Amino acid sequence: MLNGFEEDFLQDFVKIYILESARQERIYPKDIIEELKEIKCEVELGMLHSLFHKLHQKGYVEVETSFVKGKIRKYYLITKKGKKALEFAKSRYQDLMDLIV
Repeated sequence: MLNGFEEDFLQDFVKIYILESARQERIYPKDIIEELKEIKCEVELGMLHSLFHKLHQKGYVEVETSFVKGKIRKYYLITKKGKKALEFAKSRYQDLMDLIV
């Protein structure tokens, strides 16, 4: 179980990862979970959907729906606003990492 600091840190990291992934191609939340598992980063699907929803509400990603095997599937793409936010976040994280490492 994560404490408050760990959960906040993980959510911030995952938001940046979502934006970076959505910059490269349209993404599907379950695919993100699988990618994060590869680096031993366990994320609950509910938390991930919440992060996607927040990023969408703030205009950082847009939703594209498709029918796959008779079901509606939501894919996400980064917006111009999301690209600016991603570049800012990557720059800030790099500056902070330079200070602590």
